[in-house]
Amino acid sequence: MVQDVVVRPARTADLAACREMADENWRRSVGDKVAAEKLDAIVAGRHSDETLSRQLAEPGTLFLVGDCHDEIVAQAFLKQVGDRFFIDRLHVTLHRQGLGIGAKMMGALIEHTAGTPLVAEVMADNGGARSFFAQFGFVPTDRKASLTDETGLAALVMERPPR
Repeated sequence: MVQDVVVRPARTADLAACREMADENWRRSVGDKVAAEKLDAIVAGRHSDETLSRQLAEPGTLFLVGDCHDEIVAQAFLKQVGDRFFIDRLHVTLHRQGLGIGAKMMGALIEHTAGTPLVAEVMADNGGARSFFAQFGFVPTDRKASLTDETGLAALVMERPPR
């Protein structure tokens, strides 16, 4: 399965699938912890057609998808912030998680950012996400996570030192 996934730059035609995937993953991971109206606002802001279209064209960013026989099964959005790259989004469709697709996407992000620190934010109670990032050399930092302000939930900033 993972061998059939091609990691490539996102295109306008991919955005609807990316929005649906991100919305589904966010609702699954925090839907029972955040009021419905607040979650709707977060999802609408983060994954609107306007936001995704802007990210697709934004300089200093990398918007990738995992394409499996013309089905978008993963996405990642990376942006440069100062001397670091920040993983704003890394999602795999729910029915394809655990197959190595996320690792393949992370490999592409690491390759793109070689020699530069790579930063991600994860929900503090999401042990699976913390373990996933740790397997790629990410360690928790003491910096404040913007996800905490956005969601009201505890979140961690994890960083992969340059290699």
